[in-house]
Amino acid sequence: MEFNELDAGSYTVDVEATLSGALSGVGSAEVAVTEGETASCTVLMNRVYTADAAVEYIESLEAGSYKVIVAGAIDDGGIEGIKTALNENNINKPLVSLDLGRTTGLSSIGAAKFQNCTALSGIVLPEGIGSINESAFEGCTSLASVTIPDTVNEIGEFAFLNCSALESVEIPKSVTTIASGAFRECTALTSIEIPRGVITIGSDSFNGCTALESIEIPDSVTTIERAAFHGCSSLTDVYIPDSVTEIGNQTFTNCSNLKSIVLSAGITSIADQVFRNCTALETITIPASLTSIGANAFVSCNKLKTVYYSGTKEQWSSSSIESSLASGVTIICSNGNTTTP
Repeated sequence: MEFNELDAGSYTVDVEATLSGALSGVGSAEVAVTEGETASCTVLMNRVYTADAAVEYIESLEAGSYKVIVAGAIDDGGIEGIKTALNENNINKPLVSLDLGRTTGLSSIGAAKFQNCTALSGIVLPEGIGSINESAFEGCTSLASVTIPDTVNEIGEFAFLNCSALESVEIPKSVTTIASGAFRECTALTSIEIPRGVITIGSDSFNGCTALESIEIPDSVTTIERAAFHGCSSLTDVYIPDSVTEIGNQTFTNCSNLKSIVLSAGITSIADQVFRNCTALETITIPASLTSIGANAFVSCNKLKTVYYSGTKEQWSSSSIESSLASGVTIICSNGNTTTP
């Protein structure tokens, strides 16, 4: 393709090719235009399939990696057909990145629709779906990339459980619910930004995400349920915003590299075993609103030496927090006074 009427600059070229009135291919390329010169580029085209044609194509694939773009109307039966084709072509074992972004007709990704589909390496979900339902991609151990549209408001229970190749995922701002176990055992996931609008981080949501190094919790979250970050052994620090009033038991158990944590100003209690076996934990900031800490909350936190307390020494002494800490910990109160259990 040649361009001779464009101003100097950089452009993205998107191409759709048609054959006998049917969409047959799409592609894009970057082109740099220099003033006074004719610019050209080569666009690598990807064929576009209907749902039925995609099934036939996937069934014919040899070993290798492929991108399959599907366009037009599709329903749950079409999704089921694609899943079956992916699972049954197990002799050649191709890896398929599936782009559903040009399809219409789906209101959700149904429960278990791609469960244990180990040939699926990537997925682009279409605009218009409102939820990713229970176990939709559970056990998709080759799934490395996911594109979620900003029409999704719920990520269901175990939706991406044990997607062990998934390194990153951008959760759109439209999402308000991350259900129990949604990303559990996503062992390659390194970072996650939870969008503002999520109120509850469900139990076990990120349990066993051993590569997770950072987590951003927005000030819309009020509840972090049981074991939400259990076993996230690469996390080094966590900030809990003031909106959070409840942290479930075992939330940060076995986060063995967690060095510091700041608790929200509105929290009143910490459940049992919240920081159990956080063997690298050195400092924690506790608000004056906190009045009780559950059993074994700091068991095996042998490096914990400093607690920053936003209340006074008198408030600290009148609380029951002290009994939960090991001897030798220094408590630094807001008025500058220090004390030890």
